[in-house]
Amino acid sequence: MTTVTYEIEISDDYVVPTGTIDSNEEYIDFVMNKAAESYKKQYDTKTSDNGITAAREAYNASVPAPVETPVVPEVPEVPEVPSVNTTV
Repeated sequence: MTTVTYEIEISDDYVVPTGTIDSNEEYIDFVMNKAAESYKKQYDTKTSDNGITAAREAYNASVPAPVETPVVPEVPEVPEVPSVNTTV
């Protein structure tokens, strides 16, 4: 598996490139800024960062709460008692 790290800058003043995008990092920057702009509009926030926060909070609110698995206490083993012959 390959891992690639990109540095992304999200800005309210982002300007869409007028020509081609020459690198994956520039493309990722473009995609993230357009998403941030969309969140800003969708959640009617003053900044892109606030839009991202609102989108994250909406996502988190939609995730079901984890279900706790009940803890079942261990029952200690009771040693077997030898049978006693009580017949006479």
